[in-house]
Amino acid sequence: MKINKYVIYIVIILLTAILFFFGINKLHSVNNKNYNLDTLKAVNPDWRPNTIRGRDSSINFVNNKLVVVLSGPGLTDLSPIDSYNIGAVILCEVDIDNLDFLKKSTNFDGVVISIAPALKDISVLHNKRIKTLILSNVAVKDISVLKTIPLENFSLRSSEIIDISPLGNIKSLRRINLIGCKKVNNISSLAKLPALKELYLMDTMVEDLSLLDGMTLDFLSIVNTPAAKKTFTKKFKS
Repeated sequence: MKINKYVIYIVIILLTAILFFFGINKLHSVNNKNYNLDTLKAVNPDWRPNTIRGRDSSINFVNNKLVVVLSGPGLTDLSPIDSYNIGAVILCEVDIDNLDFLKKSTNFDGVVISIAPALKDISVLHNKRIKTLILSNVAVKDISVLKTIPLENFSLRSSEIIDISPLGNIKSLRRINLIGCKKVNNISSLAKLPALKELYLMDTMVEDLSLLDGMTLDFLSIVNTPAAKKTFTKKFKS
């Protein structure tokens, strides 16, 4: 039976979301108090809050940090929370074009932003400490700021990005997901990442995998790439 490639996409997204939400749920068990969303609604009168995997939009204080889980079209202005120390962010189907609300926060367990087609500027992340950064269906094309961040898990799906070379400076990276980045064709910058174990290149234009020969990847996905049409003899760890 042939499996639709989008089914595979959904499975990967759900697995990532489940792992990340598990961590957030543990934090929620020690919530101190909730943040009133009315302040956000006042500056975003057209915002129509949605749920994310059955969770209502919410902002909670956890160990003196904000855990931000927001969804819904019309959400453009997050300035009411930009003075808080934010520890984790999940945004879905929002209309923000930058991440300036994170300017005063420095240390994040994770930042997940999906379906934010106006989001182009992520420069505010300079020198932040972020373990997991997941961006999907955003307009981000410049990721040069990421070389200042000790990421372990990075995902940029369905982007118009061409140059991914800044990732080559992040020696802590263990997982990279570039699924659907149809203009990416050069991954040479990833060849010397010592910690990299998983690389997802489905639906990219990557053709040359020879530079990966010296790597000890546990998983490599090259479905629907020019590289998949070639004989690739490298053996990966099982």
